[in-house]
Amino acid sequence: MFDEWNRVRDLLEELYWGEEKSSTEICRIFKYPSSTNLVAKIFKYLAIKPKSTSEATYLNYKNGTVNPPHSFSYMHGWHTTWDNKQVFLRSSYEFKFAKYLDKLRIHYDVEVLRIEYFDTINRCKRIAIPDFYIYDEKLIIEIKSGYTLDIQNMIDRAKEYITQGYDFLLFLENQYLTLEDLMNLKNNTIPE
Repeated sequence: MFDEWNRVRDLLEELYWGEEKSSTEICRIFKYPSSTNLVAKIFKYLAIKPKSTSEATYLNYKNGTVNPPHSFSYMHGWHTTWDNKQVFLRSSYEFKFAKYLDKLRIHYDVEVLRIEYFDTINRCKRIAIPDFYIYDEKLIIEIKSGYTLDIQNMIDRAKEYITQGYDFLLFLENQYLTLEDLMNLKNNTIPE
């Protein structure tokens, strides 16, 4: 009897902690109806430590099971690309940039990548979900306004993008900036 108990416990613990599956994903695997019951009851009985809210949220972003919320104070909505894909855009800046890419007939996608990086201000791992990805050039483009730009956070993200083999540009107030430009901006010098 205890062999089966241990087998089930070890399997669930490996999925939950080892493979970093969310409780919702585990429920889907086993066709179990309630992730609340899984963590609150079954994990409790099996003595499996639950994830904290921040750990669970982090993994949901990383695994793409949820996307970050969008602010309704900014323009947002669905956009049909020139090659007939539906993408969700979160600002007027993103709409403007998408229309520019459409005009040039460039293949792109929106918020498809999940990249783990280290946030040097908060001293923790986070998940970046870049705004635009240009497949043909392996290029990540982040879109920001001067109001929404967190320079150090963008530097942290850009360093990781480049480390993972992507090219990177920030489109800020109708100007393209590289990682070097961001570093200069941080140091209060004007990029060329």
